[in-house]
Amino acid sequence: MRRLVRLVACLFSTLPTYALDFPDIVPAVHSATISTSQTAFSLPAQLNVVVAEADAHTRDTDGLTLIPPTLLEFAKTFAADLHELFPNTAVHFVSESRQQDGALVTFSLLPPSDAARFKLSNNQTTSEGYRLEVGSRSVAIKGAGARGAFWATRTFLQGLILNGGTFPASVVEDHHDWGTRGFMLGQQENVKQS
Repeated sequence: MRRLVRLVACLFSTLPTYALDFPDIVPAVHSATISTSQTAFSLPAQLNVVVAEADAHTRDTDGLTLIPPTLLEFAKTFAADLHELFPNTAVHFVSESRQQDGALVTFSLLPPSDAARFKLSNNQTTSEGYRLEVGSRSVAIKGAGARGAFWATRTFLQGLILNGGTFPASVVEDHHDWGTRGFMLGQQENVKQS
């Protein structure tokens, strides 16, 4: 996982100049509403992470993974990846009931009625949808399932990479369209060398 995060960081740091004109968030999300009334979120020296106690040990059961990670495990992966990408930001886990000083990232699951809105192209619901609510001092990561929260963290981290540690105040909703994600690697034959 860390190698993937490093690869993404490397790719974005070596983008051609025309790619720097991308929107302030990673392209191709289903919905993004940028707030004009709030300032962008900027990574602070200390970031507090809260995982909703009721959702912390929830695992998705609709995927192909035998023992899928819990929401808490995905939050820990996010914290490790964030610290690796931005080593000057200390990440601390705090409880819901404790008063937090500094910026805050919360992890929770969407209510079933909201989660049911995320559908694949064949109209089946998916637990991999998410809603990412970014304010000037807080980020709410709300997954249709634990995997949805994971994909929200990828969008958030990629946006931070693209924008040097900031992310626009916004509401982003996304989910994949197909039940199986992937790509093909192959060798193109008979390519003319110029």
